[in-house]
Order: sequence, then C-alpha cells, then structure tokens
Amino acid sequence: EICGRRNWRFPQGPNQPGTKDKLKHPVVHIAWYDAVAYCDWKKKITGVVHRLPTEAEWEYAARGGLKEKEYMWGTEQEPLGKPMANIWHGRFPRENTKNDGFYYTAPVGSFPVNGYGIHDMAGNVWEWCLDSGHDSYKGAPNDGRAWLKKDSSQRLMRGGSWKDKQEKLSSSFRRVAPAATRDDAVGLRCVLATER
Repeated sequence: EICGRRNWRFPQGPNQPGTKDKLKHPVVHIAWYDAVAYCDWKKKITGVVHRLPTEAEWEYAARGGLKEKEYMWGTEQEPLGKPMANIWHGRFPRENTKNDGFYYTAPVGSFPVNGYGIHDMAGNVWEWCLDSGHDSYKGAPNDGRAWLKKDSSQRLMRGGSWKDKQEKLSSSFRRVAPAATRDDAVGLRCVLATER
C-alpha cells in the first residue's frame, strides 16, 4: 500500500471512505501480480488450489452454456429494456445516467446469474486471466490451458467493467494490459482447480 494513492483499501483515494461500506462489492485496484499472490495465499491457508482462470475457462464459464451468442445472456443488449450488467450509461467520463442503478461498482449479485449460476461475468470489473496478452485467439491452445509466452509483461482481462459501454460486454471481447495495471475497474476472480 502506497500512502497518498488509490489502492484496494481506499479505491477512491486516501481521503475518501474506504471499503467498510462496500464489503459486497468486488475488490478493485488489483494488478495481475496481486491477483496471483492472492490466489497463492488462498491456497496456502485453505489447502485448496486457487488460481486465476485461463482465458478459455473464463469464457466457458461466462457463456453459461450459451454458444455463439453475442452476450453472456443472449443476443440483445438489454432484454426487455433491462440492464443485465453494471456498465457506463451516458458519455464517459462526465455523464453516467445510472440506468443500471449504479454509478460505481455494484454489489456482487445485483444482476441475474448466467446459465451456470455465476454472477457478474459481464460488467462491474475487468477480471484477470492467467494467460499472457495476445491480440487474437489464433494459435491458442485448444485444450483450455493458459496461453503463455516468454514476455509476460502483458496479460489478459475479460468481462468489461462499470466504466465501459455495452459493446465491451460481448462474450468474446478481450483486453490486453500491462500486468502491473491497477485501476478502479480492475479486479479478479479465483477458480478452484485441480493441479495440472
């Protein structure tokens, strides 16, 4: 934790309220390295393997059994006019109409679950994957393993965030960013896994 800067304990800055009233919100300001360290810590204290999902695992879980649909819930951005995820409505960064009910992150579970019963695979916060950053799927392993390369300073995120427009919630949308990226729209999701 660095004094005078935003971090996971004080996501909106040191002079702002901390996380005490946001215990049901996703953690933010998490770099890829922080996410891996957290997963390692969880494994040590529980004895159960915790790790970041591979990109293939993340997308499989996000789709919830729906294949070839643009969004994790189907084909429409907002079925019946109802927001399906926490995103930015309006002109970023000055105007957020809060059509989804939230200006910032939303408590986990504020939107419907997907077909596998998983919450918030779209919107709220970007989630780190285990994979190195790649511009496309071309050449990716076809067995679900993480796609790693020697220079791993760039890593992959999926899911979109509260700062993004609807198009970034597409089931196939991906973001490559420096592994040291910390932002109030970047978090993590651990998976429980067997050792490979």
